[in-house]
Amino acid sequence: MSQRAYNNANRELKKQQSRDAIVQTMVSQMADGRDDLSVAELAKESGVSLRTVYQHFPDKAARIEAINLWINAQVDMSCVYPKSFDDVPFYVERLIDYILQNEILIRAQMSTGLSKDVRSYRKLAHAQSLRDALAERLRDAPSIERLTALIISTVRAEAVFDLRDIYNMPVSEIKSSLRRMIELFLDETAAKSHR
Repeated sequence: MSQRAYNNANRELKKQQSRDAIVQTMVSQMADGRDDLSVAELAKESGVSLRTVYQHFPDKAARIEAINLWINAQVDMSCVYPKSFDDVPFYVERLIDYILQNEILIRAQMSTGLSKDVRSYRKLAHAQSLRDALAERLRDAPSIERLTALIISTVRAEAVFDLRDIYNMPVSEIKSSLRRMIELFLDETAAKSHR
């Protein structure tokens, strides 16, 4: 009886190790900026069979979800999300800190291929947190969507890196400038919604 339990535990351990190897290969691929690997290449680089890859990750959506979960295990972005409408300008500053503190991971998501899909997937939670905070004061759904899109498009990792690296703007100035810009967006949208 104990032999069977050992075999089951051993089997589960090997299964988890195979899954981890596949995820690590996908993360490495993303960090290298490579486009999607074929499943056959993914299996080969992970040291597992093609069947094992499909058992763990039957499609691209499952692979994207796995990378997203891996990223979430590395860094917790939930503390960045806005807690309320009044918190949105400060959220901008927290987001900039998050981007700069996790620069390597963020830059890996900026490349093409699977990482682009992962970045798009991760923006869904980000956008929803903004919508929820904005909905506290704004009732007009199109205004909430427009403002969410403006904020996400304005406070992007690419913009933060460009302002710092190309235009030599100090981080404190990046934070205050983007925060003021977001405050203007908020004030203008709130004023229009009360007319």
